[in-house]
Amino acid sequence: MMRQYTSRRSVGVRGAARMAAWMLAGWMLMIPMACDNAEQGGKATTQPAQGKPADPAPVASLTAGAIHAAIQKDRTGTKEKYQGELLEVEGVVDEYYFNKTAEKHMLRIGEMKDGKLVNPVECFIQPADEALFKALKPGQRVKVRGECSIDLILVYLSECKLVEKP
Repeated sequence: MMRQYTSRRSVGVRGAARMAAWMLAGWMLMIPMACDNAEQGGKATTQPAQGKPADPAPVASLTAGAIHAAIQKDRTGTKEKYQGELLEVEGVVDEYYFNKTAEKHMLRIGEMKDGKLVNPVECFIQPADEALFKALKPGQRVKVRGECSIDLILVYLSECKLVEKP
């Protein structure tokens, strides 16, 4: 007769619920400790005095046309220089839309030439800023800040924020 062995690591549903409760209790205990330092006059190291985290400075501020010209001149060098970096890109608004595949709201900016958009940059919008971007009109010139991603000749900015608009 063969004997079946079960792993002691298998915790089952009750064990998983118990483990989740212990983890949650651990977090609940840690939160007051983190807040006590601020209440006792300690300085918060993660946030400046205004209560908002400081935005890091962008690596470069370019127009949509300039980044596409750099890609056409030296695709590999431009990708190495800007991939994953924070950029500010200025361009003309083409459209604001919902990307069903990515399940995100997006803004397409670029340069207008003969009434058509050239050198497009696709901007993934943060959920908190959707209303601000939705109010932009096609043809309006804007500057956005986001993390750059270059795929062949396509330029994407993720976690975009509106820097300036006229």
